[in-house]
Amino acid sequence: MRHVTFEGTRTFAGYMNAKSGALLSFTIIAHKYVPGSNRVISDSLVKLVTLMAEM
Repeated sequence: MRHVTFEGTRTFAGYMNAKSGALLSFTIIAHKYVPGSNRVISDSLVKLVTLMAEM
């Protein structure tokens, strides 16, 4: 297996049970964002996933 990384890319993928009981699967890719904003992007992805879980 070969490990490849891409600068300026963050991904989240997985599945979860929403508050409604529905099983959600998701893949989120943030690419080509402003260099140096890794933390902001990661925090935003966590907020997005949290909002999805509250559905």
